[in-house]
Formats: sequence, structure tokens, C-alpha cells
Amino acid sequence: MALLPFILLAVAAIVLIEVPRMRRKHLKKELWSFSLLLALGTYLCAAKALGAHLRSPLAYITYVFKPMGELLQKMMS
Repeated sequence: MALLPFILLAVAAIVLIEVPRMRRKHLKKELWSFSLLLALGTYLCAAKALGAHLRSPLAYITYVFKPMGELLQKMMS
């Protein structure tokens, strides 16, 4: 809980540095992807700082690719 203000302060600093530069250069796609990834990273850091149990990214990758692997196994045999 004590880390949350530092996380938000770091995110605010990153936004204040990067967003004006991207707007000046008219980098709309990059700004959208930057905002999405920064929001996702902020959410994950805040959740971890608040003590939430987060699953490993490997679990999500396995969830996505396991059906494809099983389908390929059926096709090969």
C-alpha cells in the first residue's frame, strides 16, 4: 500500500515527459499503444503493490495456445 503513491508519481512523470512529445509529432498510433501499455503496466503494478495474487503470464499463454497444440497433434496423428 505504501508503494502506490510512488507508482502513481512515476506514471505521472512518464506521462508528462512522453505525451507532449508524441502529440507535437502527431504520433497518434504510438500514443494509443503507449497509453494502453502504460495503463496495463500501472494496473499490474498497483495490483501487486496492494497484495493481489497475479497469475504467471505463462498461464495465459498456455491457455491461448493449448487448443492449437491439441489440434495440431490430432492433425499429425
